[in-house]
Amino acid sequence: MKKLLLILSLIITSSLLFSQEICDNGIDDDGDGLIDLNDTVDCHCTEQAGYVEIPSLIPNPSFEEHTCCPTTYGMGTVGDGLDCAVNWNQIGEATSDYFNTCGWNGATNSLPFPHGEAAGGMFSIAGWCEYIGGFLNQTLQQGYDYQMNFFLGFDYMTSSVQSGATIPSNIDSLNFTLYGTPDSNDVPFTGYTCPIGQGAWVELGYVKVDPVTIHQTWEEFSITFTTDTFINAFAVGPPCNLPDSGYSGYNSNSEAPYFLIDSFILNDSYFFNTNLSIDSTGTYDTYLTLNAYSDTIGTFQWYFNGVAISGETNSILDITGNGYYLGDYQVVFSYGIECIIGEFNVTTNLAINHNNVYDIIVYPNPSDGSFVVKGNNINTILITDLNGKTVLVNNKPDYINNIVLSDKAKGIYFVRIITRNNTFIKKLIVE
Repeated sequence: MKKLLLILSLIITSSLLFSQEICDNGIDDDGDGLIDLNDTVDCHCTEQAGYVEIPSLIPNPSFEEHTCCPTTYGMGTVGDGLDCAVNWNQIGEATSDYFNTCGWNGATNSLPFPHGEAAGGMFSIAGWCEYIGGFLNQTLQQGYDYQMNFFLGFDYMTSSVQSGATIPSNIDSLNFTLYGTPDSNDVPFTGYTCPIGQGAWVELGYVKVDPVTIHQTWEEFSITFTTDTFINAFAVGPPCNLPDSGYSGYNSNSEAPYFLIDSFILNDSYFFNTNLSIDSTGTYDTYLTLNAYSDTIGTFQWYFNGVAISGETNSILDITGNGYYLGDYQVVFSYGIECIIGEFNVTTNLAINHNNVYDIIVYPNPSDGSFVVKGNNINTILITDLNGKTVLVNNKPDYINNIVLSDKAKGIYFVRIITRNNTFIKKLIVE
């Protein structure tokens, strides 16, 4: 499962009987000698590392939970193949596949899998399109914005799902598609092509995929969409209309295009678009401020050595002007019932940011086409449209990058920010 920035649940409820710490008032409310963030029992964090997993509305999102180990490729046999993976279904009559290193694994050239020891797979050829899907653990609400991240790999496979020859260079890109239905009785659908036209199935969105770039490797993709109806079940796979080149059927060696898929993260787009960035202006020996940024509406609270600083609820903390001391500073950014925390250690001549992982921000968002990408250690900025077409590449970015897309069509774009250790994907709306 893809891991993003640390999202913390900070308990801030109070008690008149000193039974629980209030976490932002600078007082030891429960008399245990620990104040605010230092009271890890009452003001605890859900995680102690630098990342947290975004919850997925797809149960068993990387196929790890299984009731049996597959013994062969998907032959529609009950008790084998995809039927082994908890919550996953062969959505149509064409038999999709289940790989798990505990048993059968025909796709050896695609190991290791992006997450864990299992993955799914499907052929995409005319007259035989395979799909994978299942039931959601929460209904997608009508009119809401959602995002699904997932990993795809590609190979040319034999009919027995063994890695074949080199793929043809003229194979077309394909719109890998997400489908949904409000009616659980639509699973499975009949036939060997796409689900549209059967039951209440609708297309939710797609991303354009170039098979050549993911041949015998994995890449993460993202689909953002707004639902026009309630959705209770989903399917992923090829589009209803396959491209002209490369998908007509098996070649002379009985090989055909095959997609592997793993690690689904589906949730409200809100979860994917919240970042906290912190930097400093000046030095402690001259004049120092700490500056916090987020691209989501919320509130700030600054702390010194884990204790809330009374009244410091702005995005800027004036260290020198207020005569604050050297030491460790924290800022908690709260949005809804969630929050993100960042830390700085202020020394005599330098404010050291302990949160380089948070130092990625895109603002303003939405924008009129002119916006800023800001962050430490950025190697590449890549911007694509909803069809996956690259509209801008910056291979020599600075800490602050002023970007102009005013000559592009209004709509949704994806800003892929590649740093030394991570890749961040931000949805940008150009109005």
